[in-house]
Amino acid sequence: MPWHAHSCPFCHKQHANKDALHTHLEQYVSEWRIPADGAHDVLEIHKILHAGDSNHGKQYKCPECLKVIDTQKHFIAHVYYRKHYGKYLYGFEQGIKGRCQQGSWPLPFDEEAALIPQRKGVFNFLGLPYDLRHMIYEFALVFGEIVFLRNGVGVPVEPNQQGLWLQHNPKSNPLSLLIVNRQIYDEGRRLFYSRNSFVFDSPDIPVFLIAISRSNAMLLREVRSEDESLHQDRTGLIRDFWVWEKEDGSQTDIWSDDEACGKLVEALESDSFCFARHPRRLLHLNSDRLSPNDIRKRYNFNVVLGRRRYENGREAGIGKASFELYAGL
Repeated sequence: MPWHAHSCPFCHKQHANKDALHTHLEQYVSEWRIPADGAHDVLEIHKILHAGDSNHGKQYKCPECLKVIDTQKHFIAHVYYRKHYGKYLYGFEQGIKGRCQQGSWPLPFDEEAALIPQRKGVFNFLGLPYDLRHMIYEFALVFGEIVFLRNGVGVPVEPNQQGLWLQHNPKSNPLSLLIVNRQIYDEGRRLFYSRNSFVFDSPDIPVFLIAISRSNAMLLREVRSEDESLHQDRTGLIRDFWVWEKEDGSQTDIWSDDEACGKLVEALESDSFCFARHPRRLLHLNSDRLSPNDIRKRYNFNVVLGRRRYENGREAGIGKASFELYAGL
């Protein structure tokens, strides 16, 4: 195959072979990916990487929990390991593992019964009246409660070998609708932050507030800290620091002033609930106040959308969320 066949169709960078070209393209569509640069088209990259794959793009709905799952492989694994056969006979469980290994459809119902029909072409979402878009945002983004479970402290992160900071894009991201364009983001975020209650089973409220930025934090309806012995609405406390008056009479906030951020951390840590300490200096990635001593850290959380944490005695409905901030002393 001639050399030009291994050139990236977007940036025209040349590669030694097809595998090297695919590795280059996968950097823009993998779970930890290079942020959009305006040149590499994610949808076109998927078409190139999965050309000839008849299973790519297929989605299935679990007959018992109704969860939508991408790819045949992941759907079969979900139904098999969780025993989600719905109304179908559990007797079919015997021998499924062997049929999985043989590559045949192993489940006790036809594939077509679980396969979700895929629409072809482009749907003009923004062409819908706003009232209909509002209903879709409500269905997709309003969960009632979003619970952040306890997790470890921030972990320092470094750029990749090319000096680029990677962006986290999980495969099952309930907020993926918000990254389509700026208008959809602005419309959807208003419902997401104002119609959900954010509950923290951890002392990480300051991390959350700084990471989502002032414009989103101002939309929050309720923020609570909660564990087995303590249930407190923290919304009033954190709002005191959105416009915080200093001793000299000037006004500031936690996004633009280290002292205000530190005072908020201290106020939250005064509870027995807040057993871990956070830096008094937390800065958004776009902050213009960075210093050489600030360290970029990633805070990872397990997240429950709604209160459905357990299912048949097992932990379920757990997702992942991560925030990156600069932290200093």
